[in-house]
Amino acid sequence: MATIFAKLAAAQAVMDNPTKSETATVPTKAGGKYTYRYETLAEVLGIVKPALNASGLALIQGIRFADGRTVMETGVGDAETGEVFVLDTIPVTLSADPQAAGSAITYARRYGLKTAFGLAGED
Repeated sequence: MATIFAKLAAAQAVMDNPTKSETATVPTKAGGKYTYRYETLAEVLGIVKPALNASGLALIQGIRFADGRTVMETGVGDAETGEVFVLDTIPVTLSADPQAAGSAITYARRYGLKTAFGLAGED
């Protein structure tokens, strides 16, 4: 029986870096603007989930409260043993505005995935 680490290594071996396919435009305080490219959460999930699942691992992401703050945890669960391993924890500031809260969660999920699985967006 392979360990959770062996399964994770096998999954990471077949993960490619996501492509930065979207462009965001950000206004500056001086009245100008700048743009940057980024990869979507769906693109990152499309790379991570199939590789994990093929190795017998399930992706786990969720918000929880720890030490008086809100965090997004990214981890894996082993379908064979039930073992769970947290790979990354990112602080999240949630707003009362549902759209802003959703954006913060999406951002944390995307970066949590990239950090946990050693991925970097490519142009």
